Amino acid sequence: MFNWRYIKAFPKVALVLGVIGISTAIFSWWWLFGTPEKREQAVVQETKAKEVLAEKVAIVEERIDRLFLADDDLFDVDTGEVLFKDWISEDRPKDLFYDKESKKLLATFPRGIARYGMDGTQEAALSTRYTVGFTDGFKQAMYPKAKDVWMADVDLQALKLVNERQVTTMGIFLEQYFAENLIMATDKVIAVRNLNQQLRVNLETGEVKPTRIPTDGIQKRRSPDGRVLLGQQGNEVYHYDVQTDEVLKFPIGKSQVRDAQWIDGNRCALLVDGKSLAIFDRTTGKLKTDKALPLPCKAVMAPSPTGQRMFCASSAGLRLLDLKTMEFEEMPAGVDMFVWLDDETLMYPRNVPDSGLRGTWFKKVGKPEQRITTEPCLVERNAGPVFLVMKSVGQVVFVTRHGLNRVKLDGSDFAEVTKTTRPPTRLLGIKEWGLKL
Repeated sequence: MFNWRYIKAFPKVALVLGVIGISTAIFSWWWLFGTPEKREQAVVQETKAKEVLAEKVAIVEERIDRLFLADDDLFDVDTGEVLFKDWISEDRPKDLFYDKESKKLLATFPRGIARYGMDGTQEAALSTRYTVGFTDGFKQAMYPKAKDVWMADVDLQALKLVNERQVTTMGIFLEQYFAENLIMATDKVIAVRNLNQQLRVNLETGEVKPTRIPTDGIQKRRSPDGRVLLGQQGNEVYHYDVQTDEVLKFPIGKSQVRDAQWIDGNRCALLVDGKSLAIFDRTTGKLKTDKALPLPCKAVMAPSPTGQRMFCASSAGLRLLDLKTMEFEEMPAGVDMFVWLDDETLMYPRNVPDSGLRGTWFKKVGKPEQRITTEPCLVERNAGPVFLVMKSVGQVVFVTRHGLNRVKLDGSDFAEVTKTTRPPTRLLGIKEWGLKL
C-alpha cells in the first residue's frame, strides 16, 4: 500500500510516479490494441480458431458412429485422433445419445439430463437436487422433494420438468438416500426402504402401504425392468409382481434355491440344490424344473446377449452352459472375467505372470481361444474389464497399460488406436436417439 502522507510530503515523487503509471498504461494499450497489425493478427487468429472448430464439428457429425469417449476425451476409433479434449466437461455421463434430426447430443446423469452441441458445449440442462429416475423414452421423471415423492412430465425441447405433481403427502421420505433405497420400480409403482420400513408407493394414486420384500441377493433375483422378484420361502418358489402386488407360488419340496440369474427380460434361472435349473417364464407364468445339470455348480451368472448361454461356477472353475442342450463347455484356465461380444463370442484378459497365458484373449464357443495381444486389458474394480463393443462398425475397443486398442468382432485386425500417458478407466459409446430432442 502507498503511504499517502509520505507522497504529500514529497509532491515531486507523486508527480513522477503518476507520470510513469499513466505512460505505462497508454503504452500497454497501444502495444496490445493500438496498431493495425495487432488488431489484424487477433482477427486472423479468431477466424482460424472458428474454422478449426467448424471442421472438427463437421467430422463429429459425419463420423459419429465411429467415435467414443475415453474418460472425458472424444476419440476416432479408426484414426486414433483426439477430436476434442474434455468434450463433455461438466461431468461423466451415464449414457450419451445422438439425435440425427437436430444434430444434438443428450447426456444422462444421476441427477438429470443435459443437451449439448456437437462441440461439447452445454446448451440446456435439467437437474434435480437428488437422483432422478426416468421412464423409457424420458417421458416422465420420478424424484424426491420436500420429503415426498413427486412425478413430472419431461419437456425434451425446453429440457425442463413440466406438470409437476406431488404423489405422496406424508412427508416421511429421506431424500438424500431415496434412490439407493429403491428396491423395485416401474412407471406406476415403487417399493422403497425408508427408515425401518419397506413401503410400496402407487405413483398414480399416491397410496403408501407397508410391504415385506426379502432383499438378500436381490440384484440377481430382480427382473431387469425392476417389476418382478423371484425367491424361495419355505417349500415354495415365489414370484412377486410389485405393480399388481400379486404373488405366484410354486411347490419345490425340500430342495433349496442356491442362486438365481435372469437370462433375459422374461426368463429367470434358479439354481436348485446345485444340481439342476428351474426356469421361470413370465410370458407363460410357469416354472419348469426339469433342467438337470451335467455337473454340480455353486452359482450361475453372466448370460449371453440373447440368453442362449450362461456361466456356471464350480470349485473347478467356470463352465459355459448351453441352455438348449444343457451341455457344458470348460473355460480355459485362469479366466475369471469376460465380455460377451455376441452369443458365440467372448473376450477376456489374463493378468498373470506366465508369459504364455498373459494377455487379452478371444474365444468362439466350441473353438480354441486365440490371443489378441500379450498385454492384458485393464480391469476396473467395480466395472470389470475396460471394453467397449461398437457393433455398428464391427469393432471392440479396449484399454491396456500402454493405451487404446481395437480389434474386429471376429478377433482379426488387432491395432493400437493410440498411446496414452495415463490409461483411461472408462469407455463410452454414443447411441442413436430415437426421439426428437
